[in-house]
Amino acid sequence: MSRSFADIHIGNIHTDIDSSKSGNIMYMLNSTKDSNLGIKKQNTFNEDIHRPKRHSPKHHHHGAKIVICRVENDCTISMHKPVHITSADGHEVPTSDVTVSEDFKLIEWANENNVDFIVFKQVHNEEDLNFLMDLSSGNAKKILGLQNKTTVSQFDNFICETDGVVIGRGTLALETSLADVIKIQKNTTKKCNELGKPVIISTQLLENMVNHNKPTTPEVTDITNAVLDGVDALLLCGETAYSHDPVRAFKVCANICIEAEKYLDYQGECEHIKNILGSNITISENTCYSAVTTVLSNHAKTIVCLTESGKTAQIISRFMPPCPIVALTNSQVTERQMRIIRGVYPFYVTETQETELIDRIHNIVRNEGFAHEGDNIVVVGGLMFNFSVGSTCSLKILKVK
Repeated sequence: MSRSFADIHIGNIHTDIDSSKSGNIMYMLNSTKDSNLGIKKQNTFNEDIHRPKRHSPKHHHHGAKIVICRVENDCTISMHKPVHITSADGHEVPTSDVTVSEDFKLIEWANENNVDFIVFKQVHNEEDLNFLMDLSSGNAKKILGLQNKTTVSQFDNFICETDGVVIGRGTLALETSLADVIKIQKNTTKKCNELGKPVIISTQLLENMVNHNKPTTPEVTDITNAVLDGVDALLLCGETAYSHDPVRAFKVCANICIEAEKYLDYQGECEHIKNILGSNITISENTCYSAVTTVLSNHAKTIVCLTESGKTAQIISRFMPPCPIVALTNSQVTERQMRIIRGVYPFYVTETQETELIDRIHNIVRNEGFAHEGDNIVVVGGLMFNFSVGSTCSLKILKVK
């Protein structure tokens, strides 16, 4: 592509004959039924796409088709920006077979290269989800992408089958409304917190920092509210993909999160999850709950857990302790996958004997600044102080040395 940015302005009629930009758009238009040809291409720039009369461009562009748009808002179109198309009567625009085949190829590539997370972004029914789950590697975490009304309407069914959720607010706002996105975000976060599944917020968090050095006040408020609601992670997109200072954007986001966490009601959140579990609480869950209440009552500096699958760390995080969760694991895959769980700092270890593990624990919490000599820490593990899956049933309080 000869250019990476294009400025468009209100009132202009924009003609694009660059096949690298318009080819997929025209393919998607042609894949709809004749009754749905009143297509609206909605993005941050809100253009109306009109089916043009057939005519040839002045210069030959192999494979190019022409798209004529009326611009409704000033904006800059850049490379790799997503294009969202909805029909004028509200019906779903069919997905291009080309796009679907590319998705399958990406999943196959992910399986071959041991990718840790796969996000399913266009799931419309349980049949779609089951097919994608079967197609994906068993080791990869399957994350539900919440980006359209259909997925939102069946969220309760989908979340039970997947390992977490990414809320794609940009596309979701085009499918619903800005007001609906806020409600969906809060309800989804609450549901995921109660189920103990990671929830990630994506897109338009620090949009102002794509071109500027500082965020806007609404952006700071947005991130703060997301943290207070209980999200596990924030996914910066344009801010780090093509902004003028991605490192600054990352640091600003991290600092906002750190400040917001000072105002969380940790005691209230912990008891809320305990009440939801009620009499159905398992031994592992009760052990993890006890670890968090021990921190709240005795002001221990850190919770350390031994975990093979990452489940123990996830359960502890579910009760939202006011301290770091240092998760030691004997699996490098688990070590990477735990990085999206709120409050968890994973470490891969090779020690297997109890005395060796305790020495390693002291070294990690002291050298990494989680606790100082003489501080109390809570250690959660199995009966034999090992990494066995499903055996979390013991709790110890150690003094850092």
